[in-house]
Amino acid sequence: MLPKDPGNARCHRLRIIALFESDFNYAKRIIMGRRISHHISDANLLPSMQYGSLPGHQCLSAALNKVLMHDYVHVTKTSAAFIENDAVRAYDHLVNNVVLMTLNKLGTTPSATSCLGEIWDNTSHQIKTMYGMASPSYSSTKDQPLFGPGQGSTCVPGFYTLCYWLMVGSLDPTITIAQFPSTCKALWLHLPGTSFVDDTSLVATETSPQALPATLTSYPAI
Repeated sequence: MLPKDPGNARCHRLRIIALFESDFNYAKRIIMGRRISHHISDANLLPSMQYGSLPGHQCLSAALNKVLMHDYVHVTKTSAAFIENDAVRAYDHLVNNVVLMTLNKLGTTPSATSCLGEIWDNTSHQIKTMYGMASPSYSSTKDQPLFGPGQGSTCVPGFYTLCYWLMVGSLDPTITIAQFPSTCKALWLHLPGTSFVDDTSLVATETSPQALPATLTSYPAI
């Protein structure tokens, strides 16, 4: 367990890291992790609001878009609502069955998903402290299943991105989102918010008839 804040040993401020056998963890990265990330990017599955866990994306882009949205609302005195979401222990709370079914949907071979499921169901966990390895161990059971591949797994960024794809895809397409026009009102940017992995900022702007253009032209985010 690594402290999120230096010198703060409170339990809720410690990050649990799973230590896997290095060759096994590296093999998962090559066989599953990299392929999933590149497939999601190549197939353009995610909306432009997500900047994390994908090749060619940077955290600075998400931060820049967020600052620009706040600056625009402030300068133009536009009515807007922002909400900040931080998924608590996102990597450790993934539902394994949902991840496996999503992999099957994308065309992963049944043998590969079955192998992952067997690993998650039969992995034995031990707690390591500064005093050494604790002798008791625990595993997933039918009555008390363990969720998530574990933070530290090389596959977990891709798996979380798949779950993010499901969550965003389930949103009502008619919900109000942010609309930012150019100075000449010829171009309009439509953006529900910005995300970097599990940190998401959602935004909605006013939708009065005076605030909307006669013809909407979509424009990609930065």
